[in-house]
Amino acid sequence: MTALVTHRLYGRPCTAGDSGHIAALLGDHAVRRWVLPAGREWSAARAGALARALDAHWQAHGWGPRLWFADGALVGLAGLRFAVIGGEGAVEVTLAVAADRQGLGFGRELMGAVMAEAPQISSRVRAAVLEGNRRSAALLASLGFRPVGRLCEAGQPCAVLEWVAR
Repeated sequence: MTALVTHRLYGRPCTAGDSGHIAALLGDHAVRRWVLPAGREWSAARAGALARALDAHWQAHGWGPRLWFADGALVGLAGLRFAVIGGEGAVEVTLAVAADRQGLGFGRELMGAVMAEAPQISSRVRAAVLEGNRRSAALLASLGFRPVGRLCEAGQPCAVLEWVAR
């Protein structure tokens, strides 16, 4: 599993050199507020650390989050990765769509590709969605994710959703 291609999108593994892309995407408060818990500062150093961590995930497991592009422009970051959710190890779905690309169906398209490969990775996938993030919750529900609990991340309430392969 490396690159994925959809009707409009090209997704490739995140590498250690992608800190600029990650900084651009998560440097936008409209995106970051749904991805990082409140109170966590964002910086170029954090973008670099995240790029290195995602690269290491790919190197260790042969799968992980991808950067997604349309016509050469960054659309978002999405994929599966190992994570700890509510104190338990899980395969987690990660999703962040650039603010100027939201509402255009890109999130649905890239998540369709991510979830099509999910059964090859795990029979269960979890997501932690910050309270109030209706768009992500609705998208995940449309893909078969169901509520399985709640938790607080850095003092912010989250719904825990789970997808089970059929």
